[in-house]
Amino acid sequence: MNQIKLGKFIADVRNERGMTQDELAEKIGVSSGKVISKWECGNNMPDFETLIEISKALKITLFELSTCKRIENPKLIDKIKKKFITYKDYIFETTKNKLIVIFSIILGLIFGLATIFTIDNYKTIKVYKFVYDENETKFTIEGNIFITKDDAIFNITNISNIEKDKSYLDIQASNIQYEILDNNNQRILLYSLYKNEVENNNKNLLQILQSASFSQKVKKEKIPKDSHLKFRIIYFDENNRVKEIIFNFAIEKIFENTL
Repeated sequence: MNQIKLGKFIADVRNERGMTQDELAEKIGVSSGKVISKWECGNNMPDFETLIEISKALKITLFELSTCKRIENPKLIDKIKKKFITYKDYIFETTKNKLIVIFSIILGLIFGLATIFTIDNYKTIKVYKFVYDENETKFTIEGNIFITKDDAIFNITNISNIEKDKSYLDIQASNIQYEILDNNNQRILLYSLYKNEVENNNKNLLQILQSASFSQKVKKEKIPKDSHLKFRIIYFDENNRVKEIIFNFAIEKIFENTL
């Protein structure tokens, strides 16, 4: 999924709806229009759950949002609705679990769309989420990995400290480097955050990590088959000494759209 193309598509549909960035931010529950602006400029990408809220707010399908293309044929829309209603009724008859019902409806709609649209330009899209590693005692991360036919985009939305003792993080830090490694310590992703990019240079390391939000494209071939990965944080402390933190995490596939 091309984040620049996605950002332009969101901006185009938002303007078509006569909606400001602040109005869209309020509808989907994000802090301000500045967040929307970052998405639309291609500097960042919303996570999968937020994409669902954006599709609702802009009154477009998740399929249109994921492919950055509008569906103009009303007959195809009718087919989608019929498939959606049929799948929804089937699910409600065969399960009582509300969470499974909701998730199954979404999958049913996506798979219904996939059977209708077989245009070559539409790419295979897989979405993974970061999940907690049971062996980890320090940190966990939130976000998604979007994998298309050509590349993969890591979208990090938050890094949370789960360790009770946070004192060693209460330092002024600068020139932070984020790395994702496979189990052979081969680098998959590299992202650097320099001191002048930090909104408030008086923030300590913990505050910077908790406000982490960035997207990075990598080669699709770098995504390992093993779901267990490592996250390394390299930074300069207040005495200009190089420090590093390494913690484990895992990824889990939550969505796949193959056309």
